[in-house]
Amino acid sequence: SNAVNISNPPVVTPPTLAVTQPTCTVANGQITVTSSTANLLFSLNGGAYAAYPVGGWSVLAGSNNTVSQQNVSGCNSPSAPANVNAQPATPDMPTVIATQPTCTVSTGQVCVTAPLDGNGIDYEYSNGGAYQDGLCFTVASGGSYSVTVRNKNGNCISTPTTGTLNTPICTVCSYTQGFWGNKNGLALLNTSGGVLSTSMTIGTVGIGGKSVLIPAGSGSRVNRVMPGGSTAGPLTVNGSCNINSLCFSTNYLTSQGKINNVLLSQTIALMLNVRLGTALNNIPIQSGCLLTSGGSYQIDPSVVSYLECNGTATVSGLLALANGALGGSLIPGQNIGGCIVPSYSAINSAVDLFNNAFDECKNYNGYGICSTALRTGSSDESAHIFRPSVVPKEEVSSNLKVTTFPNPYSDIVTFSIESNISGRAVLEVYNLAGQKLKTVFEGNMIAGKGQTIRYNVPEFTKSTLVYRFRLGEKTASGIVIHAK
Repeated sequence: SNAVNISNPPVVTPPTLAVTQPTCTVANGQITVTSSTANLLFSLNGGAYAAYPVGGWSVLAGSNNTVSQQNVSGCNSPSAPANVNAQPATPDMPTVIATQPTCTVSTGQVCVTAPLDGNGIDYEYSNGGAYQDGLCFTVASGGSYSVTVRNKNGNCISTPTTGTLNTPICTVCSYTQGFWGNKNGLALLNTSGGVLSTSMTIGTVGIGGKSVLIPAGSGSRVNRVMPGGSTAGPLTVNGSCNINSLCFSTNYLTSQGKINNVLLSQTIALMLNVRLGTALNNIPIQSGCLLTSGGSYQIDPSVVSYLECNGTATVSGLLALANGALGGSLIPGQNIGGCIVPSYSAINSAVDLFNNAFDECKNYNGYGICSTALRTGSSDESAHIFRPSVVPKEEVSSNLKVTTFPNPYSDIVTFSIESNISGRAVLEVYNLAGQKLKTVFEGNMIAGKGQTIRYNVPEFTKSTLVYRFRLGEKTASGIVIHAK
């Protein structure tokens, strides 16, 4: 007899599947076969066997599916599972509540009030920032915000809620160092419970520091030594020097009894102004022009850059910068964590600006475009040469009036300046050869408020002098004769 061999049909293994899950914008899932599909038929969820569809099968979100395959012999494989998740939900547009900045708090806050499921969602402020579980964000005065909510599981992002925080209109008060040296300043300095009811320290206290102590009740002394002048620079005496002591008189006063370091006198004025109790301490410092009801002012960019870099961009931070520079803990040009300390003159310029910008109380109107062309410092004159074609004895224009007295002079020249415009001002003195001798004044002027500047002429430069005063785009010049 002949033998007959009977073999078992080949085993058909389940297909290998891939599942593309639904997304925030695509409602269905997609099942694809990643193993071979050649010479095979497929069944989805027990349906009829058919050729594999191009691209696989689109299935409902939230469904549990199976796929089996059949070979040419008609043998079926076990089913392979393909589970599709529910479509992730896109969070609703957030509801927020905004706390506006005030005259004493320079930043506002935006907090999400709904949705509040912190386990499944998180929050992002201002387009492109990092998402966080916290509900609240700090926003700068006058700053805009955009808040979105994200579903952590599906990375679905809501429509943003946007808005802008207000810039509070605050009345802020300051006074120039000249005020603190006149009779009105004396009355305010000596007010019971006033700005000098407690002591003040200017500079840096501690090992290696230099400082000036102004004890409580020293108003009359402060009044006598103000206003100061000359070059901005650091304190020169190690340790603490009491303003009432011989140490102070010997090292920090001119022969006329006034402070000989303009950064010191301007910093004293700013600290006194901060103690007036208005919002000055919290005024932010940023690029653009500081806008007040008295005019617009441009802060030295190097000062703005430093304060923004180290996160202290307020008048309080400027005061700390001035004290650090005076006391030796901050050196101009020093790199501190990537923040470059500005020059003494730049720091003095910024301090002087705030002493002037709110002089005798002005409204703070935020930052914006300068209303007039302002200078941040003297122009670049590498040769320091000034050659007027005609030098009048006194010059009066529709905007400026500069008067000198005595003229002829013996030792001291007093410049009396009147202006009906505000802006950055520079007074320079030259000899008749056109060589620059001194920058006598550099600071800000307020329209309608006069400025008196005293210049003690050094012995070796006593001669006929040429002065030039610049305010914004306006210039006045003249001569002062030496009485031999």
